[in-house]
Amino acid sequence: RILKQGNGAIPDTGFTVKIDYVGTLGPSQQSWTVDDVVECWLKNQQGLDTLIQPFRDNNVDGQLLFNADEFSEHFVSDVLGVSNRIQCKKIIMAAKRLRTQQDDFPEGTEFDSGSFEFVLGKGKAIKAMEMLVTTMKVGEKAEVFCRADFAYGAEGYRTKKGDVVVPPFATLKFGITLLSED
Repeated sequence: RILKQGNGAIPDTGFTVKIDYVGTLGPSQQSWTVDDVVECWLKNQQGLDTLIQPFRDNNVDGQLLFNADEFSEHFVSDVLGVSNRIQCKKIIMAAKRLRTQQDDFPEGTEFDSGSFEFVLGKGKAIKAMEMLVTTMKVGEKAEVFCRADFAYGAEGYRTKKGDVVVPPFATLKFGITLLSED
């Protein structure tokens, strides 16, 4: 969403752009739709591709995934049809990790800010940031919410020491001002 209109040029792929940005953790995965759950999370769970259709058929969205009482071994085995106990436990534990990280990394936590210069189309910025900047005019200020698959994905983002800055599968919010394009 545009917060302040710009009046400069819109940059093309290959142009060098400079932005100011603030990155914060966005809404929890509880707000995920069924498609978000499948695209951002389930497809990243090794060996669970066969559950894509059962997740869709049973409307497994973020609310259901985060509800430990409903998203239980019984639900996974009887409703989703997972007969292998190890696979059943694996998916329950993966959902539990998501619930735990919500407490450890609350919405609105700032994880990065500053100025950044990069060439559009070279993959030096996260996908959501590149996509947004290609639609902005110089001087424009906008914010974007992005799913994990348009940000840091299943790995999240860690410091060189290994400390988690952005947890795996996190939805992010960026405030971006396009300062210049060359």
